Amino acid sequence: MSARAHRLSVTAAAALAILAGAPAQAAIELARGTLPIFRWAPPAGGADGYVVEGLCNGGARVIESLVFEPEAVLRADFCDTLTVRVAATRGREIGPFSAPSELIVFVGGDGPADPGGPGVEDETGEPALPSGQPGGVALDFDGDGRGDVLLRDEASGAFEIWSLAGRRAESLGQTPALPPSARVVGSGDANGDGRADLLHVDDTTGELGVWLLHGSALIGGGSIGQLLPGWQVVSHADHDGDGRADALLHHAASGGLELWSLDGPEIVATASLDHMAPAGAVAVGSGDYDGDGRADLVWNDGEAGRLTTWLLDGARVKAATTTATGLRAPWQVVAGGDFDGNGSDDLLWQHPATGQTGLWFFENGGVAAQGRLDVRVHPRLRVIGAADHDGDGSDDLLIHVRARNRLLVWLLDGTTRRSRARLGDVAPGWSVAGVGQVR
Repeated sequence: MSARAHRLSVTAAAALAILAGAPAQAAIELARGTLPIFRWAPPAGGADGYVVEGLCNGGARVIESLVFEPEAVLRADFCDTLTVRVAATRGREIGPFSAPSELIVFVGGDGPADPGGPGVEDETGEPALPSGQPGGVALDFDGDGRGDVLLRDEASGAFEIWSLAGRRAESLGQTPALPPSARVVGSGDANGDGRADLLHVDDTTGELGVWLLHGSALIGGGSIGQLLPGWQVVSHADHDGDGRADALLHHAASGGLELWSLDGPEIVATASLDHMAPAGAVAVGSGDYDGDGRADLVWNDGEAGRLTTWLLDGARVKAATTTATGLRAPWQVVAGGDFDGNGSDDLLWQHPATGQTGLWFFENGGVAAQGRLDVRVHPRLRVIGAADHDGDGSDDLLIHVRARNRLLVWLLDGTTRRSRARLGDVAPGWSVAGVGQVR
């Protein structure tokens, strides 16, 4: 058996304790870089899934993964030692954890690797800007290649879609309603038909579901599965390059990440990412930053003041680089999109008090240039999101006038606002749920 696919077979114990009672074995030495594969037998009565917990260096760091088959592959060669324990899940219940597996000792190489990847200092000479939560979600419901707007009635839970064409907006009608406890967490193209769909989660039950849409018509969808406590969706984009948006899940406490490859409401495959999220980091961007047709991630580690870009190929992190250090509040990421039309997504920053902006233009996975919009975003205005509203190949901005609940569109050419228009006023009790281009 290959050392790079070392399999650990264990015997299932009673009830939900997968590894309980397994006989203790001597430590197993593996070359650093090896991906150990852990296997166990399903418990009596079956299970919906399994929580796999890796204890790195005696528990100094915990690696958590969620899988649906009785097998897990953990990328943990940044540890010196590793043991694993498993618990089965049924619904939202998690069974007791098993006894630890055999001890794995990683040997050789240059020592433990930083799970955040190699870092390079920002040498642009420009002031570094800190990040916040990105605004808006990506939507193109009618398949015309231009981003639309999703509105929600807070009372009924129904949605209305405005189709945008440059300076004009036209209603496509209303959709059915989601319960008040459900919220939209993504709007990628889940079935590959060129139109945006809605990924939603019920905060009461943890149920994750998808609506397949054609304009405002609900044509399919259903429940995908349930999110266990502590897990959240950080991206609904095409990370594996199959033309359909996936669900990328993050466990903030452990840094674990799971990629669910979707075909509509069906989970085609699941995989654990081969890197752990930086401790305390928040995902502030999910776009294609190197132009390879697959969505990547940008993390902000607020305490360390560091922005890290992960270039992804499915669950594999091709490169993880420190994009900037010394980030300072209160700058926030307010939108992401391809503002210069080069095929790579960019980031728009804003200072909420002054309205000043900063644009970071990406190329080949790194920041190739920086700039600022030629107009301020007044503090009374809010950037909702970015999309190519006029079909010219570069993204524009949707702006919300807070006091009047009014929507504006700014048509951009890189850092230049070449036109603006009033789209309309949002009815009382309604709010903007998102805007953007399907990616």
